[in-house]
Amino acid sequence: MDHPIAVIYSSYLTMSSNSRPTTVYDLVKPVSDRYNCMICFELLVQPALVSCCGQHFCEDCLKKWQREKKGKSCPHCKSKTVTYIVNKERVRDINELEVYCSNKTKGCDWKGELQSLTKHVEASCQLVEIDCPKQCKLKLLRAKMNDHVTNECLCRDYSCEHCDERGTYHTITGECGEFGPCELHDEGHYNKCEQYPLMCTNECSTTVPRWVMGTHRNICPLEKVQCTFSEVGCSQELIRKDLNNHIATSDHQHLLMMIKSFKQLQTRVTTQDQEKQELEKRVATLEKKEKKLQTRVVTLEKAMPELQRSAAQARQGKQGHVCYDGSRSYGSPSLGSQSDDSEDGLRFSQNYVRQPRRQVRADPRAKCCFDM
Repeated sequence: MDHPIAVIYSSYLTMSSNSRPTTVYDLVKPVSDRYNCMICFELLVQPALVSCCGQHFCEDCLKKWQREKKGKSCPHCKSKTVTYIVNKERVRDINELEVYCSNKTKGCDWKGELQSLTKHVEASCQLVEIDCPKQCKLKLLRAKMNDHVTNECLCRDYSCEHCDERGTYHTITGECGEFGPCELHDEGHYNKCEQYPLMCTNECSTTVPRWVMGTHRNICPLEKVQCTFSEVGCSQELIRKDLNNHIATSDHQHLLMMIKSFKQLQTRVTTQDQEKQELEKRVATLEKKEKKLQTRVVTLEKAMPELQRSAAQARQGKQGHVCYDGSRSYGSPSLGSQSDDSEDGLRFSQNYVRQPRRQVRADPRAKCCFDM
């Protein structure tokens, strides 16, 4: 198992299995060759101590040598049998070497042990570019990040200074910075805040909160208004501050417009009076017709029982009458309108129509068919 310090050291150097690290360390003091690899001649990484000659190689350099040579010979003494271990003592010695920060050329004056270099670069070096912690997609030097997060970041916490609404600088102000307009550009809080100060659109140099703007325009001296006499025909449109002067200089024209408007109104009143009289006459006529109809309805309602009895009798009459000759006759016997159920009755009806009317003496004991 590798030593923890060696693992940290190897991780920082970002070693791959087939290549040397690209990082070059700026050592404060020169070191002896015993800290260098016998293959790549660079500072040892994971020092591999071979058993044959006691030399040190980078572990990856040694493995690469053996793959390329297709054997396990020693690069130094050419021994055919090579075994090795990672020299933990040499790892500690290398990690304790004093180095400068890798950003020394940019102005960082830090120096310390090699094993502390990773922590310095990742946590405290002010000349390393880092991502904004507010996730605004910008990368800046750590030295400038605090000022950016406090005063420049679009995603920093921000409160509306007019109504204390809380959000981010982007959602409150609607500003999009160098990324250009986004979907919130026109929907920021400032575009709907009722307390946000607005400049009068009439350029009267007045600034009022958004919720007061409607009231201000009702008194703004530069607001365009119609003449007070617009209802009587004046079509003049002017700014409010010139209205009184217009009324004062146009009183004669306004008077003529009022006279003309009065005459038109008088004509309309006369016309409406005439229309009203016509409507009243029509209403009176309709009321008379209504009374007649009501009288008729009352009459029909009174006659309804009699009509119902007549209808009932008529329905009974359609059932037929038994005549004196034994036949059944329907309806009135006049003008051959009867219909007989027997041949004798039919012949009687035909003879009755063809023969002239005459008095017939009947048996006094017999009854007429209409008396049955």
